[in-house]
Amino acid sequence: MQRKAWVLGLALSLLIPAPLQAKTTEACSPPKPGRYVVMGEGLVAQKPTAHLIVEEWLPDGRIEGIAFQRSGQDFQSQNYSGTYQAQNTCKAVVRRPLTSSIASSIAVLNPSGEPTYSLAMQPEAVFSSRWFQQGKQSCRASDLDGVVLSQQRGLSWDGRSWRPNAVVQREEWSDGTVRGQAFSSYAGQGEQATYSGQLQVRADCVARLQETDSKGTTYNYSAVVLTGGRGYIYLQQEAKDLTLGLLERVSR
Repeated sequence: MQRKAWVLGLALSLLIPAPLQAKTTEACSPPKPGRYVVMGEGLVAQKPTAHLIVEEWLPDGRIEGIAFQRSGQDFQSQNYSGTYQAQNTCKAVVRRPLTSSIASSIAVLNPSGEPTYSLAMQPEAVFSSRWFQQGKQSCRASDLDGVVLSQQRGLSWDGRSWRPNAVVQREEWSDGTVRGQAFSSYAGQGEQATYSGQLQVRADCVARLQETDSKGTTYNYSAVVLTGGRGYIYLQQEAKDLTLGLLERVSR
């Protein structure tokens, strides 16, 4: 009877595809010190919330950073000091004393120890973030020269509630000046517009962007340029529009 059971088990192991068989957990590198950009959005206490963060993870577990935050119609920026702490199974707990966004989250690490995605841990929060490794080099406005594309989903305040919107954009950049086309849907109503604007960027890659569209409406954004000319991320400042967008450079 034991021999039959052994033979049956061997036969089943040969039939089950390799990805479905049990594997030992792959060892992960510890959290990797370095510079990171974080974009996150969701709900906190049923209020739409978003943040754009630039921070440095130091070897001793400390974090130094700046956060641009939206909580409903409110916008603010905040310098802060936080901590990160390694956990088992390739993750880290991240704590930041942010006043208008997420104070505690759990980040999953890639095999090199770099945080890639995170989820808020605090009560009444449904909020996730995406992380980007940021190089040590400084940034210039000309890093974006070429064609930049994006697709975004945001929210607009109509005086009573937040309504969804979606936008796709094509931009051409030259030394900090942008000209673009936007195709938008606001609560199901389609729009098209052209726009132009100017980017002011610091050496640490933190930037300010102001754009004016063909209807004469001006928009203001806090932004971070991704090193290596990969693109940029922005967070809108206008109280009635909440948009957090990743805009990726696709060619020079």
